[in-house]
Amino acid sequence: PVVDLKVNKQGVEVRTKKGNIFHTKHLILATGGIELINLPIKIGRERTFVVSYKKRNMDKLFSSSLLWDTAEPFHYIRSFVGKRLWVGGEGVAEESYTPSSDKRHIAALDKYSREVLALDSSYVLEKKKSWSGVFFPTARGLPYIGDVAGTPIKLALGFGGTGILMSFVSGYLIASWLKKKEMKYKPLFKIW
Repeated sequence: PVVDLKVNKQGVEVRTKKGNIFHTKHLILATGGIELINLPIKIGRERTFVVSYKKRNMDKLFSSSLLWDTAEPFHYIRSFVGKRLWVGGEGVAEESYTPSSDKRHIAALDKYSREVLALDSSYVLEKKKSWSGVFFPTARGLPYIGDVAGTPIKLALGFGGTGILMSFVSGYLIASWLKKKEMKYKPLFKIW
């Protein structure tokens, strides 16, 4: 992990935890370290749940996919080469989580999978799991992506629960800016 960075006339100097030092012209900083900068970001630890189904010859719809819905709480669906299907979500704030509620959340995911995705009995519930992670949802719901003024540093943070999608968005936008293209969506992700 990076523990220190310094901006100089040549670009940026980065020092890692192992003591390695790297020099670069441009640096893209994607971080949960919101203490680096004063931004209106809500910090929260959330517990999320996932169930895994196994099936031979999974339907083509699920051959290799990653999908989200917009429900509250949201769900995500991920499949792996037509052999395994994950359905996750049902997130709860860590402070309101109790281990005794695991069964209820897992049952809700299984019910969602059976009803909304129309999974029949050929989809075998194989594994159940929960874990918790830290999320940094921003005040307006979109991540912050942009320049750190007066430096060659590009910043992308505050992905919240949409990290997979927004990491692609931030990579696309930052690559465009480095090529001197101004994208029409830039103001939506503006830091300041």
